[in-house]
Amino acid sequence: ADLRYIQSRVGFAREEGLTGEVSWRNRNFLGNARQVSLSAHGQPGTLAQPSNGEPTQLAGASIMVRQPYIYSTRLSGTIGPFVNYENNPNKELSYVDFGATMGLVFDVLPFRTISISQRVSRAIPVGTSDLAQDQSLFDQAVISLTGNIGRLDNYIIPTRGTMIRPSVELAGSFFASGVEYRKVAVETIRYQPIAPGWSVVFRLFGGRLWPYGGSTDQEDPNIEFRFDRIRFEAGGSGDVRGWGPGLLGPKEPRATIDTTGVSAGIVPSVSNFVYEPLGGLAKLVGNIEIRGPLPGLAPAWGFNAFVDGGQLSATGGLSPDTFRFSAGGGLRYETPVGFLKVDVGYMLNPDPIDIQDPIERLLYLEGYSATAPPTEQSRRFRVHVSIGQSL
Repeated sequence: ADLRYIQSRVGFAREEGLTGEVSWRNRNFLGNARQVSLSAHGQPGTLAQPSNGEPTQLAGASIMVRQPYIYSTRLSGTIGPFVNYENNPNKELSYVDFGATMGLVFDVLPFRTISISQRVSRAIPVGTSDLAQDQSLFDQAVISLTGNIGRLDNYIIPTRGTMIRPSVELAGSFFASGVEYRKVAVETIRYQPIAPGWSVVFRLFGGRLWPYGGSTDQEDPNIEFRFDRIRFEAGGSGDVRGWGPGLLGPKEPRATIDTTGVSAGIVPSVSNFVYEPLGGLAKLVGNIEIRGPLPGLAPAWGFNAFVDGGQLSATGGLSPDTFRFSAGGGLRYETPVGFLKVDVGYMLNPDPIDIQDPIERLLYLEGYSATAPPTEQSRRFRVHVSIGQSL
C-alpha cells in the first residue's frame, strides 16, 4: 500500500453551502509507523441559502503528527499547530484563531476511542463593525476528554446498534485562559430494525455549561462574544428540525437601522435583519425517526418521518413547560458517503418570536411601531438539504 496519499472531500448543506477539505498524509514519517498529515478546509458560503441572515464563512489549516504505540499498541499521541478563520456576519463575529493541540488517543476497538487533549490558542478579532472594534484578543487553554462507546453494524450508514458519545471540557482550570468554564455533554443514539427495510432511530442529547471566575458575567460584551462558540445552540438538521440552526431558544432581532428623518415622520429603513442566536448554558434534545423504503424505487431510495423535541436554557434551568416540539418527514438517497437528504420540519408549539418577522419585531421593540408584530404561520416550516448522516 502507498505510504503517502491525498484525500479530498466535498459536502453541501442548505444552511452552510458548499464545504471542502483536502489532506495529505505520510503513514510512515521518519519510520516507526509515525504519521504526519497536512490538511486544509473551507466553507466559503457558496450556494448557501440560510434561513436566517447570511452564511458563515470558515477556513483553516493544520499539521498533525501522530505517534503510535506509546507503551501499548492501542495508545497513540498527537501534536500539531493549526490556524482557523471564521466570519459570522449574523453575530458580527470575525476572527483568526491559531495555536496548537496535543493529546492521547486510546483505541478500545475500531471506531471506539477515548481521548484526552490540550488545546492552547489565541483568538484575534479582525472584524470592522463597531462591535468587533470593541472586542479584544484573548487566549484559550482547554482540556477535553471525549469518548465513542458502543457498537454499530456499519459506522458510516448504521442500521443497528448503540453509540454513546460523552465529552468534558475544562478551560482555565490548570492553565491561564481568557475563558473559564466547565462543560459536559453526552449524546446517545440507538438504531433499531423493526422490519425488513424499516428501522427506527432514537437520539438523546444533554449538556450543561458552567462559566466561572472571570467569565461569570455573561452580560459583559467582552466576555459574551468569547462564548459565542462555546454556549450550546439548538435547531437545525440533525437537531430539532422545525427550527433553523441555533434558532430554538434565546435569540434577539438585530439589524442596521437608519433613523434619518424619523423626527419628520419618515419610517426608519432597516437592513441586514436577522435573529441572532444567543445560545444557552443547558440543552436537552430528543429525536425519534422512522425510516422505510419507497415502494417502486431502487433500494437506495427511502423516506423518513420524525418527531423532535428540545429546550435551550439561558440560565441553566430546564422546565418541561418550555419544551418545543417539531414533526415532519423527508426523502433520502443512500450514497457511499452517507445520505443525500431533504427534510421538512414543522413547529408544533413555537414561541411567538419564532414565527414573527425579525424586522417587525425589532421595530416594535425599539419603539418605532406601536403594534405588536403579527405571527406568520408559514414560518413554522423549515427545509433542510444536506449530504451525510443526520442521526
